[in-house]
Amino acid sequence: MNGYDVAKVLRNTVGLERVFLIALTGWGAEKDRILTKEAGFDEHLTKPASIVDVNSLLSKLSENERYGS
Repeated sequence: MNGYDVAKVLRNTVGLERVFLIALTGWGAEKDRILTKEAGFDEHLTKPASIVDVNSLLSKLSENERYGS
């Protein structure tokens, strides 16, 4: 099972539909970003991810009530 498959399974698992999924990958072309979005990822980070990008996603997560408890 690859990351795309894992995201699809999580999106279809009761109780995990709203989990915030971030793809962390070495692949960063537009086609790769489209594939992660289609699989159900919320965000796409390319390695090496900067601390600025990680902090930005954490801020976005804390502000978005979709992912709240």
